[in-house]
Amino acid sequence: MSANKQVAINTRIDSDSYEILSRVCEITNKSITALIKDAVIEYAELVQNPKSKPTKALQIDQFAWGLHRKDNIK
Repeated sequence: MSANKQVAINTRIDSDSYEILSRVCEITNKSITALIKDAVIEYAELVQNPKSKPTKALQIDQFAWGLHRKDNIK
């Protein structure tokens, strides 16, 4: 993917998915745009190579989500 050529996309998602997306953005301190960009890249990579390792972005977001859950359990 070329970093200097970008394409805008527009889509609709159901409200339940949006609520989850918003919560993840709040916990990871990412914009929805950044999160969706990372998700599309991750998904496309997994489609092409099901054995691929998770991206650093996904690993960081999973770590942040885990920290948040641990904080709420206490």
